[in-house]
Amino acid sequence: MNKFAAYNKDMSQHIIKKGDKVVIYPVIDMPKTGENIKCLCEGKNITVKELQEYMGFACPQTIYRWFCGLALPNVDNLLALSILLGITMNEILVERNYEEVEQSIKNRDDITDILYRRVIKYMFSLCRDCGDAGQ
Repeated sequence: MNKFAAYNKDMSQHIIKKGDKVVIYPVIDMPKTGENIKCLCEGKNITVKELQEYMGFACPQTIYRWFCGLALPNVDNLLALSILLGITMNEILVERNYEEVEQSIKNRDDITDILYRRVIKYMFSLCRDCGDAGQ
């Protein structure tokens, strides 16, 4: 990770700040992608069993994990799924909503600013109590 990047676990985003500019690395929304895969399969009347057989899986748990947003198909499976559904891989994947991410960044920065002010105020109160304030 470069010196400008910070990984934010709450948003599962790579946030790169360069001066005043914030660049957000695109991230797949796993729950929404799972819902999308499920809806696309249901729309084509493809059952879990049929999908399991097409993918060559021994058991259907992998497919259910996709549907629940607990896992994503690897690139090979994503390609196979897109061919089966007759759509592109991009039409299967759902990106995180950037407006929500930007609001989360703003809220986080606001909270950081508030906490910073509280720490400064507390430190000044300690100095005042011991008689070293402003010296």
